Amino acid sequence: MENNAEQPQLGEKRRGREIGRAAKNNLFIWQACTECGKPRWVIMADPHQLCHHCAGRHNGALVFHKSGELNPSWKGGRRINKSGYVEILLQPDDFFFPMVNISTHYVREHRLVVAKALGRNLHAWEIVHHKGARYLMGSPEDKQDNRYPENLTLDTAGNHNGITQMKRKLDWAIGKITILKMENTALKKRLVI
Repeated sequence: MENNAEQPQLGEKRRGREIGRAAKNNLFIWQACTECGKPRWVIMADPHQLCHHCAGRHNGALVFHKSGELNPSWKGGRRINKSGYVEILLQPDDFFFPMVNISTHYVREHRLVVAKALGRNLHAWEIVHHKGARYLMGSPEDKQDNRYPENLTLDTAGNHNGITQMKRKLDWAIGKITILKMENTALKKRLVI
């Protein structure tokens, strides 16, 4: 660990293990930020002229500080979340902005499609249900099939839960019928022999 009693001199070089860095064998240099003058240890292999604070103030002076359309990884404000739903980034001046997740500014596309079709923001208690018109209900393809009204319906939480439970019971019954048909066919074959 670095000794706080002795301040390093600008340009001084030390190994990572001497200053308590995880990169123990890398060489670091004590360098001052060219804007604020704050000294800090910088890895020699990739010396930055600005500290993180000053780089962030320069509207994306470094690639990892660029956001939105300035970022090279920008995908147009459209992403697929962990659950498989498409999400759209909205700006604060957008009419539908009250529907976004306040921490991310993204809204699920199927909710946005229905809201635009109705010409109003959806309430939190309103549920947009994927019907499974083209793809198997609950599949990633169905979650991304956001055609209104072909594959989307607006519902309340209570009705949506009822539809979902009924669909599960129906799927179970269809599966059971298929198994019974197969068993019936096998029994018929045994009788014939």
